[in-house]
Amino acid sequence: MPSHLSPGVREQLAESLRDSLRTARLGAALSQQEMARRIGVGVSTYMRLERGKMAPGPDTLRRLGQTLCLSLDALVGPACAAAVGLEAPRRPARRRRTRAPRKQVLPLLLLVDVG
Repeated sequence: MPSHLSPGVREQLAESLRDSLRTARLGAALSQQEMARRIGVGVSTYMRLERGKMAPGPDTLRRLGQTLCLSLDALVGPACAAAVGLEAPRRPARRRRTRAPRKQVLPLLLLVDVG
């Protein structure tokens, strides 16, 4: 479960998913096994999500929405989506180190006509 959320919000998130996840999965014509594979969790974990026994972490929640082509609002409802969005911790973006372009040494072939 997402540790940055209060227990009440986690419970509300699990309940909201219980109400919508199965319907959305069946609407997408996916089995539980296929859904679990697509979001990168075990089948038993997915089954607990669908039954409302656990709340997903932020990455799993994002993958659920992407797999089902649903926004967070549509998946868990606007009130729960707002609570999840407000309480999510912000991490600074990672800086990517860029390398200077490499200089390439190309062999030079001189052809001389000796004829």
